Amino acid sequence: MKIIEATITPLKIPFTESFSHSTKSRTYSDSIVVKLKAADGTIGYGEAVARPYVTGETVESCLQFMASTIWEHIKHIDYPEPEPDISWLYKISETIPTAKSQGVIAFNAAKAGFELALLDCLLKSQNLSLSTILPPKRNTVIYSGAITSSSIEKAVKNAKSFKLFGLKHIKVKVTGEEDFSRLHERYFAIACFAFRRQVSYISTPNPSTLLRLAEVANTYKQDIIRAIHDGTFGNKSIKPQPKRAKELDKIADRTNALLPKDCWRHLQLIGCWTGGTVGIQAQKLANYYGAVPIRDIGYLASEARITLPYQDNTPSGILALTTNYYEFIPEEELDSDNPTILLSHEIELGKRYGILLTTTAGLYRYQIHDIVEVTGFYRKAPLLAFIRKSQDMTNITGEKMHVNHILMAMEIIRQKYNLPIVTYRFTPDIENQRYKIYLELDLQLTQTIQENLLQQIITAIDLQLCHINCEYEQKRQSKRLHLPCLYIMPPGWSEAEIRKEIANNKRNVQYKWKIICHENG
Repeated sequence: MKIIEATITPLKIPFTESFSHSTKSRTYSDSIVVKLKAADGTIGYGEAVARPYVTGETVESCLQFMASTIWEHIKHIDYPEPEPDISWLYKISETIPTAKSQGVIAFNAAKAGFELALLDCLLKSQNLSLSTILPPKRNTVIYSGAITSSSIEKAVKNAKSFKLFGLKHIKVKVTGEEDFSRLHERYFAIACFAFRRQVSYISTPNPSTLLRLAEVANTYKQDIIRAIHDGTFGNKSIKPQPKRAKELDKIADRTNALLPKDCWRHLQLIGCWTGGTVGIQAQKLANYYGAVPIRDIGYLASEARITLPYQDNTPSGILALTTNYYEFIPEEELDSDNPTILLSHEIELGKRYGILLTTTAGLYRYQIHDIVEVTGFYRKAPLLAFIRKSQDMTNITGEKMHVNHILMAMEIIRQKYNLPIVTYRFTPDIENQRYKIYLELDLQLTQTIQENLLQQIITAIDLQLCHINCEYEQKRQSKRLHLPCLYIMPPGWSEAEIRKEIANNKRNVQYKWKIICHENG
C-alpha cells in the first residue's frame, strides 16, 4: 500500500501552569503532528517532539527534514501488509531515513513522528491493533509523584497535592536548586537526624553525598552532639536524646572523630553507584563507614531503570528486560551514519555499547548518551555496567583520550606514590598541545610536597597514559602532544568547583564530577 498524502502541522500549545524538569522550564508544548493518508483512504497520525538539548533538533529543522527528505523518500514505497511479528516493525522503521546535520546528532524526532503515523495508518487499514504485535507485559501501571523543592514548606505542599490526587508513591529529592550555604545547612540537618539513632542501611545515588555527610558530621561533631542532646536545631525543635548524645560524646572522646563506622554499629549495607567516574568516590567510603558491603543501586536515570542490582561490590546489574525495550550500538560505531543496531540477545561479553531506549512512558529509540559494558550473563540476560557518558572524551590531535584511560592511569599513580588524592581534572590545552592536570591532595601532603616529586608524578602520569593509550603514545613520540602540565590545587578547590555547578542549577544528588573538562580549571 502506498502513502499518497502527508500533512505536517507544528503546534504550540500553552500550559495552564509551567513546570520544570532537570535544568529546563516549560510553559508550552511544541509538538509536530504528522498526518498520513494511504491509497485506500486510511488516515494515520503520529507525533514528533523536537528537543534541541537531546538531539539538537528544532521544530524548524524537523519540519524541513520531514518535508525534503522523509516524505520525498517514503511516498515512492509500496508498504507490505502488517505481520503479527516484531520483524515487521523493523521493516517499516528501516524505510524511514534519518541523518546528521550541523548541530543535530540525528533526526530521531522527525523519524519517530513519521514512523508512528505509518504504523497507525497501516494497522488501521487492516483493522489491527499494535497490541497484536507488541502485547502488554503487565495489567497495571503504577504512577508516582516526584517532589523537587528548595524548601521544606513547598515540599509539604506538593506532597499534600499528590495525596489529593490519590498518588501513594512519592519520590522526594532532598536537594534543590539552592545556594551552597543552604546545602551545607541541609547536610548538617541530615547528620543531626541520622546520628540520633542506629542505622542499618543507607542509600543515595552518588557516593560523594555520603562522603560529604560523614565529613560534615566529623567537622561539626560537638554542634551535632549538642543538638541531639538539647533537641534543638536552629529555630526547630526535635525530641531531646541525652542518652544518645552521651554515647556519641564518648565515641568522639575515644576516637577524636564522629564517623558512621563508630556510631552505627548495626550498619549492614550501603547503596550507591559504584561504577563510572563516581567509582573513585565509592572506594573512599570504607574510611568513613567501615568495611561494609556496597550494593550498586543499579543503572538508572530519570528516563528509566535499566539494570537490576544482584550482587555486592560490583557496578554490574541484570538488564531489566521486562521494563523497557533496548537497542545497542557498538561503541566504535556511535559516530557512524548507519551504525549496526543490536538487540539484547545479540550483544557480546566484554564489548561496549551505546543504548537506544524505548519505554512505556513514551520515549522512543531515545539516545541516552551512555556507554555500558557487557560484563557477563545471568542465565541468558546480559549483565551491564555503566562505564561513562559517551561524550566523556577529548581529542587534541587524534589521541582520542577517554575518561577511562585517565581513571586507569591515575589509579596506578595513586598506588605507586601512595598519594592521598582528593580528586583531579584533565583539561585539554589546545593552544599549547598538552593536557593541564589539576590535582587536589590531602591537606598535609599539599603543604609538604617537594618540587622533585611533582616532576616525578607528572612524568609517571605521562608514561602511564602512553602505556594505556597507544594513540596518545604515538602523538607524544611525534611531539604532536607535549608533556602535561601539573597543578597542585589548594585545599577546597574541588568543593569550590562543585559550588559553582550547584549555583548554575545543578542538583547536588545528580551531580557527577567532571574528570575531563573542556573549560579552564
